[in-house]
Amino acid sequence: MTTLGPFELGPETRHPAYGIYYGDARQLVRHIPDESVGLVLTDPPFGIGFSYGSGYRDDPGRYVADILSWLVPEINRVLVPGGYAFVFQARLRLRETWQHFPADSRIFAACKNFAQVGRGEILESFDPVVFWRKGDVARLPSGSGHRRDWFIANTARTGGRRDNAFHDCPRPLDVIEYIVDRFSLAGDVVLDLFAGSGTTCVAARRTGRRYLAFELDLTYCAGARERVRNAQPPLLVPQAEQLGLEIVA
Repeated sequence: MTTLGPFELGPETRHPAYGIYYGDARQLVRHIPDESVGLVLTDPPFGIGFSYGSGYRDDPGRYVADILSWLVPEINRVLVPGGYAFVFQARLRLRETWQHFPADSRIFAACKNFAQVGRGEILESFDPVVFWRKGDVARLPSGSGHRRDWFIANTARTGGRRDNAFHDCPRPLDVIEYIVDRFSLAGDVVLDLFAGSGTTCVAARRTGRRYLAFELDLTYCAGARERVRNAQPPLLVPQAEQLGLEIVA
């Protein structure tokens, strides 16, 4: 499968969007067919008043109406049965936003080896990711090792220009790659409704998944496309693609 509704999926596409489409996710997601996505992994605005270059107003008073009111229902619509969803959230608003997620949701701790220094006496060393499964039967890859509800990312900067430097607050690739690898199948479609720096797409390409992403900021969109084009593809052909290869005696 190289298309999903009107969208061409990355990385097997010649479309200039390269699987990352510029536009408002609230509108674009409506064109994705029901139960067609293996994993949703996304990092939406948090409703904490952050100023985005796109002109989007991250209004704390409208966070539920502008984001959560459509986000969770649309995720559940496009997920395949047994598929997982992971949605980053702000710790400061988690008590308020929790009620808008499915009742069986849990927290995945996206930990950092370098804690974030704040004003309190306890360092903030993880970001909460709300996650849940659609349906009762899990759909998980075999042979991928144990799955945990936490991961410690390497957030140290070692010098040189980062390939995600065009974004204000990119996610570490290793934690995103861990989620993609452990909670989706090879060849699956991974959806990111808020592409940002394109980290989810890079992780999908590196692990042999297809991806589709939306981004409202044109600068972020262009940077994410360039970043994923330069990403290292998997060294081994994913099993889902091996099944389609012709065997010549």
